[in-house]
Amino acid sequence: MQYSLCLNCGHNLQVAANYCDKCGAAAAKSLRYLMSAPRVALMTLLSAGLYTFWWFYITWKHYRDHTGEKAYPVWHALTLLVPIYNLYRVHAHVRSYVELFDMRNLSNSLSPFKAIVVVSIWFFLDKIGLRETIFDMPISETLAMTMLGGLVISTALLTWLLVSAQTNINRYWQSALFEKSPSSARIGIGEALFALAGIWFWYDTIKMAISESYRASW
Repeated sequence: MQYSLCLNCGHNLQVAANYCDKCGAAAAKSLRYLMSAPRVALMTLLSAGLYTFWWFYITWKHYRDHTGEKAYPVWHALTLLVPIYNLYRVHAHVRSYVELFDMRNLSNSLSPFKAIVVVSIWFFLDKIGLRETIFDMPISETLAMTMLGGLVISTALLTWLLVSAQTNINRYWQSALFEKSPSSARIGIGEALFALAGIWFWYDTIKMAISESYRASW
């Protein structure tokens, strides 16, 4: 017999159930938790890695809604901006999903350590050229090319990390929730804005690397 979980108390529900027989809460008919690997890859690439903030927000929101635990998705995502502490939160984020897999005895390839390494590299590469930007110093061609290379590397690593993690998480939703859900999460305005901001960031970084006049006017 197949079961889904009550969003209110976590009790196992039969797929056909309309209400939880433990707490009486209405059973969810459709939970928009799935995000396909191509979607995550495309958004991460277009956004130059900025999609990572959205991904941490939305997957933490899904986790909160699924488990009923007290959590703050927006603040959780913003901690990615905080040095050192962001690594702790990334580890906790991935570990929390690993624990969900363990509770259902499901195998997975999620790794908090790998997530920390990728985010550390991203955080470091993102700081290339920061001193020149803050103090309005001229940016040389070499530095501009280094910034572009760092952007390519960090975006590729983040794409690999998020796609790998989301693929695992989708497996969990499909196993834990069955036919009652999940369905695909809608593309939100925030998600689209991150993509648009990333496209501009790609343009700015590439133009700076190939155009001396653009660097001079920047």
